[in-house]
Amino acid sequence: MSQNQRATRTTLLQQGQELSATQEEAEYYTPYPPADLVREYEEILPGSAERILALTEQAQVKQDEIANFQMSETRKINDANIANQEHNQKLFVWGLYLGTCFGLCVLGVIIYAIYKDSTKIGIAAFTALGVVLAIYILRSSLERLTK
Repeated sequence: MSQNQRATRTTLLQQGQELSATQEEAEYYTPYPPADLVREYEEILPGSAERILALTEQAQVKQDEIANFQMSETRKINDANIANQEHNQKLFVWGLYLGTCFGLCVLGVIIYAIYKDSTKIGIAAFTALGVVLAIYILRSSLERLTK
Protein backbone atom coordinates (compact mmCIF):
# COMPACT_ATOMS: atom_id res chain seq x y z
CA MET A 1 0.00 0.00 0.00
CA SER A 2 2.20 2.77 -1.24
CA GLN A 3 1.38 6.34 -0.40
CA ASN A 4 1.75 9.18 -2.86
CA GLN A 5 2.77 12.19 -0.81
CA ARG A 6 3.50 15.76 -1.80
CA ALA A 7 5.45 18.31 0.12
CA THR A 8 5.44 22.03 -0.59
CA ARG A 9 7.90 24.55 0.83
CA THR A 10 7.64 28.29 0.32
CA THR A 11 10.54 30.61 1.08
CA LEU A 12 10.21 34.39 1.29
CA LEU A 13 13.27 36.55 0.82
CA GLN A 14 13.42 40.30 1.29
CA GLN A 15 16.26 42.34 -0.13
CA GLY A 16 15.79 46.00 0.55
CA GLN A 17 12.43 47.01 -0.87
CA GLU A 18 12.00 43.86 -2.98
CA LEU A 19 10.26 40.78 -1.76
CA SER A 20 10.71 37.49 -3.60
CA ALA A 21 9.12 34.13 -3.02
CA THR A 22 10.19 30.67 -4.12
CA GLN A 23 8.09 27.58 -3.90
CA GLU A 24 9.41 24.04 -4.07
CA GLU A 25 7.28 20.98 -4.52
CA ALA A 26 8.40 17.42 -3.98
CA GLU A 27 6.46 14.26 -4.67
CA TYR A 28 7.52 10.95 -3.23
CA TYR A 29 6.15 7.48 -2.75
CA THR A 30 6.47 5.59 0.47
CA PRO A 31 4.86 2.43 1.79
CA TYR A 32 4.41 4.07 5.18
CA PRO A 33 1.36 6.14 6.13
CA PRO A 34 1.88 9.83 6.93
CA ALA A 35 3.48 10.51 10.32
CA ASP A 36 0.59 12.70 11.47
CA LEU A 37 -1.88 9.88 10.89
CA VAL A 38 0.28 7.37 12.76
CA ARG A 39 0.70 9.84 15.63
CA GLU A 40 -3.08 10.28 15.86
CA TYR A 41 -3.64 6.51 15.94
CA GLU A 42 -1.00 6.22 18.67
CA GLU A 43 -2.80 8.84 20.75
CA ILE A 44 -6.12 7.01 20.38
CA LEU A 45 -4.74 3.50 20.89
CA PRO A 46 -1.26 3.18 22.42
CA GLY A 47 0.92 0.64 20.57
CA SER A 48 -1.02 1.02 17.32
CA ALA A 49 1.86 2.87 15.62
CA GLU A 50 4.10 -0.18 15.95
CA ARG A 51 1.32 -2.44 14.67
CA ILE A 52 0.67 -0.15 11.69
CA LEU A 53 4.36 -0.08 10.79
CA ALA A 54 4.63 -3.87 11.15
CA LEU A 55 1.60 -4.39 8.89
CA THR A 56 3.02 -1.93 6.38
CA GLU A 57 6.35 -3.77 6.33
CA GLN A 58 4.57 -7.12 5.86
CA ALA A 59 2.56 -5.68 2.98
CA GLN A 60 5.75 -4.35 1.39
CA VAL A 61 7.39 -7.78 1.68
CA LYS A 62 4.35 -9.36 -0.01
CA GLN A 63 4.44 -6.77 -2.80
CA ASP A 64 8.13 -7.48 -3.33
CA GLU A 65 7.43 -11.23 -3.49
CA ILE A 66 4.64 -10.66 -6.03
CA ALA A 67 6.87 -8.38 -8.14
CA ASN A 68 9.69 -10.95 -8.08
CA PHE A 69 7.26 -13.73 -9.06
CA GLN A 70 5.87 -11.64 -11.92
CA MET A 71 9.37 -10.85 -13.15
CA SER A 72 10.38 -14.53 -13.07
CA GLU A 73 7.23 -15.52 -14.96
CA THR A 74 7.84 -12.78 -17.52
CA ARG A 75 11.40 -14.03 -17.93
CA LYS A 76 10.11 -17.58 -18.51
CA ILE A 77 7.64 -16.32 -21.12
CA ASN A 78 10.37 -14.33 -22.87
CA ASP A 79 12.69 -17.36 -22.90
CA ALA A 80 9.90 -19.50 -24.36
CA ASN A 81 9.21 -16.87 -27.04
CA ILE A 82 12.89 -16.75 -27.97
CA ALA A 83 13.05 -20.55 -28.22
CA ASN A 84 9.89 -20.52 -30.37
CA GLN A 85 11.36 -17.89 -32.70
CA GLU A 86 14.57 -19.91 -33.06
CA HIS A 87 12.52 -23.03 -33.87
CA ASN A 88 10.44 -21.11 -36.43
CA GLN A 89 13.60 -19.79 -38.05
CA LYS A 90 14.95 -23.34 -38.39
CA LEU A 91 11.66 -24.45 -39.95
CA PHE A 92 11.80 -21.50 -42.35
CA VAL A 93 15.33 -22.42 -43.47
CA TRP A 94 14.30 -26.06 -43.94
CA GLY A 95 11.28 -24.91 -45.94
CA LEU A 96 13.49 -22.84 -48.22
CA TYR A 97 15.88 -25.76 -48.68
CA LEU A 98 13.16 -28.32 -49.40
CA GLY A 99 11.24 -25.91 -51.65
CA THR A 100 14.38 -25.32 -53.70
CA CYS A 101 15.00 -29.07 -53.94
CA PHE A 102 11.38 -29.64 -55.01
CA GLY A 103 11.62 -26.92 -57.65
CA LEU A 104 14.86 -28.36 -59.01
CA CYS A 105 13.38 -31.87 -59.10
CA VAL A 106 10.30 -30.66 -61.00
CA LEU A 107 12.55 -28.71 -63.36
CA GLY A 108 14.57 -31.90 -63.89
CA VAL A 109 11.38 -33.82 -64.67
CA ILE A 110 10.36 -31.13 -67.18
CA ILE A 111 13.77 -31.24 -68.86
CA TYR A 112 13.66 -35.05 -68.95
CA ALA A 113 10.12 -34.97 -70.41
CA ILE A 114 11.26 -32.57 -73.13
CA TYR A 115 14.27 -34.78 -73.85
CA LYS A 116 12.08 -37.91 -74.13
CA ASP A 117 9.41 -35.99 -76.07
CA SER A 118 6.69 -36.78 -73.47
CA THR A 119 4.55 -33.66 -73.37
CA LYS A 120 1.96 -35.03 -70.90
CA ILE A 121 4.58 -35.54 -68.16
CA GLY A 122 6.13 -32.13 -68.92
CA ILE A 123 2.75 -30.38 -68.74
CA ALA A 124 1.88 -32.18 -65.47
CA ALA A 125 5.22 -31.25 -63.89
CA PHE A 126 4.95 -27.66 -65.11
CA THR A 127 1.40 -27.44 -63.74
CA ALA A 128 2.57 -28.81 -60.36
CA LEU A 129 5.30 -26.17 -60.25
CA GLY A 130 2.75 -23.46 -61.13
CA VAL A 131 0.34 -24.62 -58.43
CA VAL A 132 3.08 -24.59 -55.78
CA LEU A 133 4.15 -21.12 -56.88
CA ALA A 134 0.54 -19.86 -56.82
CA ILE A 135 0.05 -21.24 -53.29
CA TYR A 136 3.25 -19.52 -52.14
CA ILE A 137 2.19 -16.17 -53.66
CA LEU A 138 -1.33 -16.35 -52.19
CA ARG A 139 -0.02 -17.27 -48.76
CA SER A 140 2.54 -14.43 -48.81
CA SER A 141 -0.09 -11.88 -49.80
CA LEU A 142 -2.46 -13.19 -47.09
CA GLU A 143 0.26 -12.82 -44.45
CA ARG A 144 0.91 -9.22 -45.56
CA LEU A 145 -2.79 -8.40 -45.33
CA THR A 146 -3.14 -9.78 -41.79
CA LYS A 147 -0.18 -7.84 -40.40
